[in-house]
Amino acid sequence: MKSAPKFSITCFLSLLFLLSVIVLPAQTKKPSAPPSEKQQAILKARKAEALIDSGKIDEAIPLLQECITADPASVDYPYELAYAYCTQKKDSMAYTVLESLLDRPNTTDVIYQLAGNCQDNMFHVAQAKEIYQAGLKKFPTSGRLNMECGQMEMELKEYNRALVYYESGIEKDPKFASNYYWAAKLFCHSSEPVWGMVYGELFVLLEPGSKRSDEISKLLFDTYKSHIKFRADTTFTVSFSKQTSTAGDTVKGKKAKPPFGISVYEPILGIAVLKETSIDINSLDRIRKRFLEDYFSSGNNKKYPNLLFDYQNEVLKAGQMEAYNHWLLMEGDKEGFKKWHAQNKARWVSFGNWFKDHPLKPDQLHRFYRAQYEQ
Repeated sequence: MKSAPKFSITCFLSLLFLLSVIVLPAQTKKPSAPPSEKQQAILKARKAEALIDSGKIDEAIPLLQECITADPASVDYPYELAYAYCTQKKDSMAYTVLESLLDRPNTTDVIYQLAGNCQDNMFHVAQAKEIYQAGLKKFPTSGRLNMECGQMEMELKEYNRALVYYESGIEKDPKFASNYYWAAKLFCHSSEPVWGMVYGELFVLLEPGSKRSDEISKLLFDTYKSHIKFRADTTFTVSFSKQTSTAGDTVKGKKAKPPFGISVYEPILGIAVLKETSIDINSLDRIRKRFLEDYFSSGNNKKYPNLLFDYQNEVLKAGQMEAYNHWLLMEGDKEGFKKWHAQNKARWVSFGNWFKDHPLKPDQLHRFYRAQYEQ
């Protein structure tokens, strides 16, 4: 009896291939549909944005006009067109484009901001203020419109009114950095620099690496130096607040928290300064570390929760506090930073890698604004 022939895997695969060629119908690739007008508009808009970024405004404008024709319901393309005109200092033309967008149901706070900027650039201050205020009514949580209203008050030297807007923007739109910047500058030059120290550091964390963050880095260092004074008899003074009461004191039947500056910040900072005899970037690193450790060990992080100090504590636990403090204050003591960096290059690289993966991310549940301590 003949044995059955051996069926190899190779033969089996060959047979399958043959069957697929003979039996299965050929599959032809369907031609893709041409892009729609709206899709073409998106591509043109991207090209226009690249041209604007490279300074080729005259080439970008016709493309944006074609986008508007292709998708007239969108507010993005006319906004970009207005922005292009603004870069050419054609504010009147830009405002004409923007004005038609203000009452659209899909308008945005950015449109109101640019429209107000156009009026301000044309020295129509009253009109600019009116536009910002109208925008703020439509978008009450807009950080950028609060900031613009604050800027209008700054121009009038109405600094307290400006702070109301900046701090409202910080409260309602905690990711928007510019309000922290302006609030920090005002507070650091006031009788209450304690708030400037908090807002300023939050700003640097939200906008690291910018010219403005370099400015605030120096401001923070200089404020420490001017408000921690050492005397010849080895005594020192710490003065970051003169506030003796809070808004809650005026509320009937409500027990107000004592002022944070004089009851918490200054005493803890004073203890942290005890072992020092001068202020430089290295002593401030030690002072800030002691302050943070005491703030948490004393339970003040529960009584006065603070987004900034929580983040600092995360930095401390990661073993990055020394590098963080030197990074934060480097613009105020460049020589001191340079010497430290030369001796701590590996630590500096380690901090850079850590910081890149651990940015500050404020939101409505994790934020800080001064009024929290007065409620």
